[in-house]
Amino acid sequence: MPFEWFVALRYLKEGRAQTALILSAVSVGVSVVVFLSALINGLQTSLVRQTLGSQPHVTLRAPDLVARPLIPEGTAAAVTIERSPQRIRSIEQWASVLEQVARIPG
Repeated sequence: MPFEWFVALRYLKEGRAQTALILSAVSVGVSVVVFLSALINGLQTSLVRQTLGSQPHVTLRAPDLVARPLIPEGTAAAVTIERSPQRIRSIEQWASVLEQVARIPG
């Protein structure tokens, strides 16, 4: 028997109460680590499923309305074009648009 094993068994036999306390503390510590890692893994899976499951991968929207300057192009002028507020509009003839999108591969 190696010397290390001999010393370890000698101390384990002498202090039985201390040995039981050490073994129980180690087993409780290991079970807490296993429980927390399982809990974190489950929460991560749930979060990813809820986040990615509720968000579409592709979103179709009607094009934004763009303001045009009133002066012809090429005329030198200080012009600031402000983006007009967009109101949510539905896509007209959405069924035909859905068919067109379904035909696109990938």
